[in-house]
Amino acid sequence: MDIVPNLRSKEWHFRDEDNNFVDAITSRDNLSPEQLCILTELKLRESYEKVKRTYNLRRRHPEYFAGQMVWRRNYVLSDASKYYSAKLAPKYVGPYKIGKKLSPWTFELVDSGGRFLGNWHAKDLKPHYDPLDSDH
Repeated sequence: MDIVPNLRSKEWHFRDEDNNFVDAITSRDNLSPEQLCILTELKLRESYEKVKRTYNLRRRHPEYFAGQMVWRRNYVLSDASKYYSAKLAPKYVGPYKIGKKLSPWTFELVDSGGRFLGNWHAKDLKPHYDPLDSDH
């Protein structure tokens, strides 16, 4: 006997060996431990899929390669003694060149002179578009 969702009524049902719905699950009190475990797995999987859909809705998957020009996120702190406010600092600095791809999400940045600037995660990078390029 299986437990399956009925998408029209938003209920869970038992299904027998002949693929016929037996009855709706109205209470968890009369379920065996095995059936309760199956129902819990199904509910967890359903919840996972729902969260995955909403998370990936506006998620971007950037593809960077060695030699590409990118902007790097600027991490600065305010300093009252120097009259410096981080709120007014530029959000991104650069453009810099990607020297090497270390992993699918980590890149080594170098400046125009070839000087190493550190390893940066893809979430902190933004592609640089040439203003003279007509594609963008």
